[in-house]
Amino acid sequence: MGAKVDVYVKITGPDTVRLKFGCELSHIAGRKTVATPQGPVEQPDVKAVRASAEEELKTGEALFIGGLTQKAEGRVAFKAPYLGDLPGIGSWFCFTRQREFDEELVVLVTPRIIRPDGKASIVTQPRAVPKTPQILTIPLSN
Repeated sequence: MGAKVDVYVKITGPDTVRLKFGCELSHIAGRKTVATPQGPVEQPDVKAVRASAEEELKTGEALFIGGLTQKAEGRVAFKAPYLGDLPGIGSWFCFTRQREFDEELVVLVTPRIIRPDGKASIVTQPRAVPKTPQILTIPLSN
């Protein structure tokens, strides 16, 4: 659960790169019961938001994918250090609270073709920071 980013890169020309890009933002929303031949089984109910793109970029250009958002609820436990761990009375120093979380995934990928004396190789540097998928190609100056 959390953020997942997949990038497939192929060099298509002397200064161009084809990117196939996919990202997912997921969380456990609860539990559900599923019927099986052995009887009912309880499983986590996973909710996910996905986006994908395929783009051809020149070296130094950036692919920006943003807009993946999700809201999740969960219980968060708080306790006083050491006092919350005491047997018998530790529960006096602990409490739980229901919280709502907003998550957003924004990814920026900038491919660069590096030529060490002839042969080309590729280096991608994705930066994940978790909204409706939007694709924007941004030429960057050197």
